[in-house]
Amino acid sequence: MNNITTKTFLILLVLQMTVIGCGEKSSTGPLIGKIQDESLNLVISTEKIQNGLTNLFSPSGNNFVVKSVEIIEYQNRYFLRITGNENQKCMVALKESKGDLFELNDNNLPIVICSGCPDGCEPLFAEGGWYCSEGCPQCIKTSSVSDHYIFE
Repeated sequence: MNNITTKTFLILLVLQMTVIGCGEKSSTGPLIGKIQDESLNLVISTEKIQNGLTNLFSPSGNNFVVKSVEIIEYQNRYFLRITGNENQKCMVALKESKGDLFELNDNNLPIVICSGCPDGCEPLFAEGGWYCSEGCPQCIKTSSVSDHYIFE
């Protein structure tokens, strides 16, 4: 009887470790920011964001130089909003967990960049997906989906 109890305990222990280990690995990407006292605070460095975007866009030849970075709440979700020196506006989805905001790697929410206008031309989301708000005739939307975390 003691041998069966020991085997059962070991099996349950291994199952619990597997579930906890898998859950942690797949649930969080790189830490981007924190929610503290109802304010959204950036934790990641601008340099790390710049490096991630450079690596993501270098094969296509696009140049995105980071001018400003902020975390915003949009449609009850959190996003990293990055503005480039050439007025590009980029939105990257974040995942919230206990006040920590992590990069979300999800094929349903691509990285979206709107560029070409000094004003307007902002990434917005509707039922049909992402679009760029009106700004000027040169407003261009670019979408990208990454199969890895960009800001690691």
